[in-house]
Amino acid sequence: MQKKTNIHFTIPSNIWGVPIALFAKNGVYWLILMLIFVFLFRLNPLFCFLGFVLSHLIFCCSPFFTVKALVAKYERLRKSRYIETDIPFDKLEKDESTVILKDGGLCRIYVLKDIANVPEKQQIFLWEKWFKSIAKSSKISSLPFEKHQSSVKILTWRQKEQNNFENECFLILSVKKSPTMYDDMQKMCQKTENILGLFQPLLLSADTNISPLLIFAEITSPITSLYMIESESKSISEQLSSNEIHMENKGVICFQQGKKCRYLSSVSIQKSAEILDTKLIEDIQSIDAECMFLHDIHVYNSKMSDIYVKQRKIFDFKNCIGRLNRYQQTNKLLEQGEVLVQMGISVFIWSNSKQELANTENKIKSIYSSYNYEVVKNTNTDVATYMSLFPVSTTYPLKLNYLSGEAALLCYTK
Repeated sequence: MQKKTNIHFTIPSNIWGVPIALFAKNGVYWLILMLIFVFLFRLNPLFCFLGFVLSHLIFCCSPFFTVKALVAKYERLRKSRYIETDIPFDKLEKDESTVILKDGGLCRIYVLKDIANVPEKQQIFLWEKWFKSIAKSSKISSLPFEKHQSSVKILTWRQKEQNNFENECFLILSVKKSPTMYDDMQKMCQKTENILGLFQPLLLSADTNISPLLIFAEITSPITSLYMIESESKSISEQLSSNEIHMENKGVICFQQGKKCRYLSSVSIQKSAEILDTKLIEDIQSIDAECMFLHDIHVYNSKMSDIYVKQRKIFDFKNCIGRLNRYQQTNKLLEQGEVLVQMGISVFIWSNSKQELANTENKIKSIYSSYNYEVVKNTNTDVATYMSLFPVSTTYPLKLNYLSGEAALLCYTK
């Protein structure tokens, strides 16, 4: 019997297309400036006037300039032939298991070798336990809308081995730059190996003779993938970007070397049903095509989960009365130790021809629609969706907000 569960689908809140978190952040800066200039008003009234003008300029202009810079970045990527400057990897540590990111953060990658042989109920239990464990140890930012200190990406890659398709599951852990980032990463790894031990998690390192960057070599240069990374003689990003890349206007990414071409496109959920069935996951992963299933996850700890629910209750004016019971039920679950998990879901399709690519996209849309889900091909957002494959990257796709148990359900892999 397949397990079903209720889900909560939301589109990230925004004001005039600008994320509400960005407005809130600039609102704090505005308030601080106003308080400073009101204090200086005692010295000269002109300071108060200057403060009023300056603080309002910062509040109104900064969010739009931030969004404009993001759009400009993706437009530049669309026109570039190589993406080495935008690949976030800097170098490998001496242990060849820890990747140092360009922003100063850290990344490690596990391959879950035996996930398919663990029963579904046990998988869900282990994932849920792991999510809660990660959330308990996560730090609370000084401001509730600041970015997360760590992120998790679960990438299931369905590749053809001889005449059969096989799923390989990767767990990508990353932490942002901080004085305790090495300790934070080590704790995440210990919990992963202890709690998810039945999946036989293998940390890609020098001991495994497989570079942790192997998976990204196949994503950035699928025609001539690298199996060994020379971290001392050449920059990692330059090595990973060995194939030409062309971001076409119809949402197709073309990798090229000589006359050989490899195509990639992606679809994301736009509208969902209220029920999620594990049979849906099985059907999607049984398609006769090479696909990647990306779960981009941010886990809130218990305090942040409580803050998030209260904020949604206050600011979610649409259908407020109808959703009141949902918030009350969520509060009860939070009291029982549940946590919130925010997850972006994208399906990437690989092909050697555009026609085969289109056929696979139609099959995926057909399966989703049979479960009352609506998915769209990423066209204008194709570049941003592709960049979300990399660790500690801006997550662009629409997100599903789950409780920990429901997020665990979605990570279920056959």
